Amino acid sequence: MNKRIKISIVALLLLFLLTITSTPASAQTNDMTQQKQILTERTKTDLISYWDKIGIKKENQKKILEKIRVGKQLDSEKANQTIEFTPKLLSEGGSITKEFGDGSFIILTVTPLKNNNNFSTAATCGSGYCIQTVKVSKWSVNSGASFNAKIVNVKNGYDYISSISNPEITVFGGTASNVDFKIAKKYEDANGRAHAYLRYDESILGIASNTTTIGIRVGNDTYSTYINR
Repeated sequence: MNKRIKISIVALLLLFLLTITSTPASAQTNDMTQQKQILTERTKTDLISYWDKIGIKKENQKKILEKIRVGKQLDSEKANQTIEFTPKLLSEGGSITKEFGDGSFIILTVTPLKNNNNFSTAATCGSGYCIQTVKVSKWSVNSGASFNAKIVNVKNGYDYISSISNPEITVFGGTASNVDFKIAKKYEDANGRAHAYLRYDESILGIASNTTTIGIRVGNDTYSTYINR
């Protein structure tokens, strides 16, 4: 599925992103020279402002900055990090945070939307079905990503993902590349749930690079969202 991806290298506002459309750049090399170039005072100031907006404690911010300064990989950026959120109700949203000993973090947020993308806590239901659009968002030390998914829960039937839209990726002091945004499986069936995701490669302040996936699975009259890296 061809989608237009928004990538911003400097600024990030929580949940509502003002991004600049650009062509994804290739991942940067993992060396100390590149790291020192990336962690400029401007990037440091933007990171602190971003962390303040999402409520990261000052003591954790200091730990993160010191680890970045010496060029060490953050715990949150190591491979095999997964978190999942399963709302109890179709119209329910929420947030889950995974914190690490070095102050780093990964946050997964789910926001129910109306089908016109205005905030709402209620799904649109008819005879035997309910439709809900949700925004899935991921936040970590120097990046954020999100997309919308319109899901249909069919009572006593197979659920499905009607459409996906509005993919956004924002990176401080790094790049995103190899973006893959698609509905991998449109309909729930006897073999499992419907599934859609946004996947991309990300460079992390010159220290490391990762493949990050945020996704949604739909089935059994509910849905779950996840982050995997």
